[in-house]
Amino acid sequence: MCIDTLQPNQNFTDGFTLISPNQRFEFGFFTPGNGSFGSRYLGIWYHNLPLTVVWVANRNNPVRDLNGKVVLLENGVLILYNHSLATIWSTNNLPIKTTFNPVLQLSNSGNLVIRDDGRNNTIFWESFDYPTDTVLPDLKLGWKLDVGLQRLIRSWKSIEDPSDGDYSFSLDPPEAPQLVLRSGSRKLFRWGPFDGTSFSGSTTLTVNPLFQSTYVSNSVELYYEYEMLDESVLSRLVVSSLGFLQYFTWRVNISKEWNLLVSFNTDPCDSYGKCGYYGICYSLSSCKCLSGFTPSLPLDWGLFSYSGGCKRKHELECGHGDGFVKYDGLKFPDNPTVWSNYTDHECGTKCLENCSCMAYANVNVYRNGSLCVVWIGDLIDMKNFPNGGEKIYIRMSRSELQSIADAKRKRVTVKVVSIVTVLGSLLLFSGAVWYLSWVTRVKRKDRISMNSKGQRSGSFQYVEDNQDEGFKLPIYDLDTILLACNNFSERNKIGQGGFGSVYKGQFSNGQEIAVKRLLEKSIQGVEELKNELILIAKLQHRNLVKLLGCCIEGEETMLVYEYLPNKSLNNFIYGTLYSPCLILHFSKPYFLFSFK
Repeated sequence: MCIDTLQPNQNFTDGFTLISPNQRFEFGFFTPGNGSFGSRYLGIWYHNLPLTVVWVANRNNPVRDLNGKVVLLENGVLILYNHSLATIWSTNNLPIKTTFNPVLQLSNSGNLVIRDDGRNNTIFWESFDYPTDTVLPDLKLGWKLDVGLQRLIRSWKSIEDPSDGDYSFSLDPPEAPQLVLRSGSRKLFRWGPFDGTSFSGSTTLTVNPLFQSTYVSNSVELYYEYEMLDESVLSRLVVSSLGFLQYFTWRVNISKEWNLLVSFNTDPCDSYGKCGYYGICYSLSSCKCLSGFTPSLPLDWGLFSYSGGCKRKHELECGHGDGFVKYDGLKFPDNPTVWSNYTDHECGTKCLENCSCMAYANVNVYRNGSLCVVWIGDLIDMKNFPNGGEKIYIRMSRSELQSIADAKRKRVTVKVVSIVTVLGSLLLFSGAVWYLSWVTRVKRKDRISMNSKGQRSGSFQYVEDNQDEGFKLPIYDLDTILLACNNFSERNKIGQGGFGSVYKGQFSNGQEIAVKRLLEKSIQGVEELKNELILIAKLQHRNLVKLLGCCIEGEETMLVYEYLPNKSLNNFIYGTLYSPCLILHFSKPYFLFSFK
């Protein structure tokens, strides 16, 4: 049976452990790494996993043998003794309560607590208030403002030595909270300040499918914490002995080792102040100066050393026309100061009145409404984000504002000229396409009209005989024929043959016509058809139907005859059932002409 609590005056020596009710965590003595048993530490680690320590009580003062002893006193103080009963480590400053029934318990979250074993279960001390190098889910990284307690994590000195290392990760300062990784007192990397949704510079700690993060700011506490959404996933945020901020996960009953999900400060642009004052770090570790600034040390920048930063092209003239230029998609500079809940305009006005105020922004720092955040002094540690980032207004001189305005007008002019040029080119191109299309249609029509040399005369042209200048055969356009024949309606149809149909029609001048609409498919060429039409027209005879003209347009080929109301010649040659026959003898020559 696993034990998760320790009562006052119970023996707890090296070799005994407490195990959380969910059997995720274990509390007791351990030796880190491959260290010798000469150094023993009291701490918390994951139960039934390869040794992964998440908290150490006596990190700077190990027990030198296996005779360490833990005692919970009646007043609720927890003490670690060595073999000679010298105090190695203890909890201090606990409130004295006459009816206090203390109990030490290892909770399911990995938090070791001293609480009142009475009905209210009040917690008087907890290990989460004194983390070592690890942030677990539900651990509050930040401040207890009412007692001035800061919760931060600090790296081990090495993988075998849990004593205080060089690196720390904390939420500070309370006035304008930022998450900062330091080496000693030197800043290595930071996110912030908080913008109401995430810490400026990264969304990784606030937007993640594995956990839900919380940022709390009130008069009592200021902290960041995260809660796992999937209980089958173990997780920990660690600052390593090498100075990396790393997030690990382990899937229960699936994983065989810890999975390094992300190492936060591996991007070269995360290096604090990489581009110096007024420089912006872009992807691939390249730096650029803000517009209106130029490299302070051009030769160094040519050697890819950017820490010298940038200087202004035009010095500020406080009170003589200074203004602000808006920048989007940036990580906020370091050293912000919160003034009050001014509007954008009021914040800018207040900043202009202070000659040392170099920038301002309206930011929801404490999640209770936007506040006026300003930057006093030169701006450092900015980073560009292609997607996202913050909006900030940076102070510029009147001369620089004028230069920016002139450049903007020039860009607008160039853009307008470019647009006009492009539109003109498109119109010219469209005109050329239309003209070529028109020429093509005209040529096609000319070919269809059999290369006619005739001139237009109302609704038709002429086919001319090159060898008989006096002969012309009219060519009617399709619209004229369609109008005359009522769009070739069945009511106008008067005959059907192997080569097409015949329709009765009437021109606008009252002349009646018969239109033979030939089949669309023909193997005859244009010139051959032209010659045949001329021949037919020349062979006119008083006993033959007169050819008035033709219509050749697209796939249509039609012959226009005069209309004879006396029906087919067959009726007169062979007679009908109801009419006498007129017998023609072929002794008298007749020339009968037919064509197809």
